Amino acid sequence: KFMKDGTYIKIYCVLKDGDTIIMTQDQEGQPGWKFPGGHVDPRELLFTAITREIKEEIGLDIHLDNVLLIEDFFNRKRPDEHNMRFFVIATIAGGTERTKPDEVKTLKRFSRSELRTLKQEEVYPPHWEALRAYLNGQAYPLSLLKEVER
Repeated sequence: KFMKDGTYIKIYCVLKDGDTIIMTQDQEGQPGWKFPGGHVDPRELLFTAITREIKEEIGLDIHLDNVLLIEDFFNRKRPDEHNMRFFVIATIAGGTERTKPDEVKTLKRFSRSELRTLKQEEVYPPHWEALRAYLNGQAYPLSLLKEVER
């Protein structure tokens, strides 16, 4: 999914469950562990998108805590394709855990020490930097991304 101007916006969630972090592996064949999330639909706000994506993919409701990382780049293979990737930190706020079979192959909870021992090739490449940032304690207030309804 992309916006009419060729911009792709995605948002992902470092989802905390007590002392663990939930990561998933996709059915789509993307290699490695990743943070749950996905495309922001046209005319959808970021926080609405991540709440929807987590509910759809793994059945859980979330409470947003922090902004972790924002990436803004042009695709190397398709230079006219503009990409924005947002990573947020959240905690579970309810819901019933259930994976969406056509999207999520595996869901796993990782302790902080397990996250530290993951090798780069075990993580979906676009999520490696976000994982490193999280483990290094990076976190920004949610107010960094102010949603303005007009």
